[in-house]
Amino acid sequence: MIIKYDLIEERKTFKVLDSKLITYIESSASNKNLFTITSIVDTTNKLTNKKLQFTFSRCDINPNQLIHTQSTNCVGYSHFYASICNFLIEKTEISNHWRAKVYVGELYFFGVNVHAYVDSSFFKNHDIVVLENRITGEKIHIDPTISDYFWIDRVTGLHN
Repeated sequence: MIIKYDLIEERKTFKVLDSKLITYIESSASNKNLFTITSIVDTTNKLTNKKLQFTFSRCDINPNQLIHTQSTNCVGYSHFYASICNFLIEKTEISNHWRAKVYVGELYFFGVNVHAYVDSSFFKNHDIVVLENRITGEKIHIDPTISDYFWIDRVTGLHN
């Protein structure tokens, strides 16, 4: 409840195409029981946290490039996460139900919009992932950057 988000717009997601990325996902997830969205979320968290390093420098956001460069910002973290998650979802029987989407939003800390206090264009917004069940409307909010650095695998709710 300390951190909340206002979602501004959905970003286009990337499809996993790079053979090195496919191999990384399949070899790392091959012995896991990926039958539920929870198991897919947990596996995707581990794969993203293991592979990426945060940078303030100019960087790629396309997961098919990030598998090679491994340095990115919150936009790249979210795209990498969503792409891996969707790849794993498509390999299961829950693919008709769940989909991971990347959203650009604003981050609130104790109800205060943190972007209002930072002059850098780098911090004008923040990207997160929302997994949505297309049948029930259930949503799971993931901030892959926070997951990597603070071990918080899921974030709760949106700022109202």
